[in-house]
Amino acid sequence: MKKLKAILIDDDSGANKFLADILSKYPVIEIVSSLTDPSKARDTILEYRPDVLFLDIEMPGMNGLELAEIIREEYPRIVIIFVTAFNQYAIDAIKQAAFDYLIKPVDIEEMSQTIDRLLRTQNPMDEWMKNLRNKYDLTSRETEIVQMIWKGLTTDEIAENLFISPLTAKTHRQNILRKCHCKNFFELIEV
Repeated sequence: MKKLKAILIDDDSGANKFLADILSKYPVIEIVSSLTDPSKARDTILEYRPDVLFLDIEMPGMNGLELAEIIREEYPRIVIIFVTAFNQYAIDAIKQAAFDYLIKPVDIEEMSQTIDRLLRTQNPMDEWMKNLRNKYDLTSRETEIVQMIWKGLTTDEIAENLFISPLTAKTHRQNILRKCHCKNFFELIEV
């Protein structure tokens, strides 16, 4: 099973560490970054392309609800799970299409239910791929190549994995970009 990349965002580094300790019990979750400054979230998301954000709400500068609104607009495929000490924001979190709303200190059983539900109901990458394939009428081979690009494989590595020439792999990449009306694969990921 594919690991889900996660970013933790909480202005309290101790809360991030506590959450990371809980999430370490779930091998399917890979924490790629832990932030205490929400203003760095957009750059970090662009760098790591996470599947899920664990997001506090009350933070200085930009609160989690404001950040969630930006994330939802720019990266709609990212799952947002709020982790906060305050229950009064639950309705606002639902309006931001939160996947879940956990109250600190997070109960291990609640986290287990959240992770189980996340794995049962959706694999964010699969949903994004399905939408991309349907919207742009990608072939099975093109879909396979997009998945390999997403994993960071080069054209030569794709060719080797698919037993095709590097030129054929390059042609597939160009066809995918043309079909999706994108200049490069960074644009494609935002589709």
